[in-house]
Amino acid sequence: MTQSLQEVQEYLKELEAFLVRHDEAQLQKRKWQHLNWTYNVWLPLQKRIERHLSRSRYMRERQSTYRACAEDSENRRYNRQCRVAGCKYNPSQSNHPVNKPAVSDTSSPAPHLDPRSGRRFFSCL
Repeated sequence: MTQSLQEVQEYLKELEAFLVRHDEAQLQKRKWQHLNWTYNVWLPLQKRIERHLSRSRYMRERQSTYRACAEDSENRRYNRQCRVAGCKYNPSQSNHPVNKPAVSDTSSPAPHLDPRSGRRFFSCL
């Protein structure tokens, strides 16, 4: 009876040692899996997202710059047109892109030819 009790205790010690080694091996395996996943999945995905965001941010900045330049040139063109014609600002008659009507309007300023120079000018009356 004493012999069998000792055998059971030894068996339990061996089983406990085996389970500890098994748990340590599983933990090490999970660490390696996480490390591999980080290098093979997470980092490439993160770089791809950063590239995409920086590219789209760059494109938004470029578009806003082009839009600002286009609006600025429209403003300059309108100001020059009014200086040449000697008119005052009238939003209903301007052809500024913000004030463009959705449908063609007959009361908008029409180009006229200067009889002396033959150049076009816009009437603001």
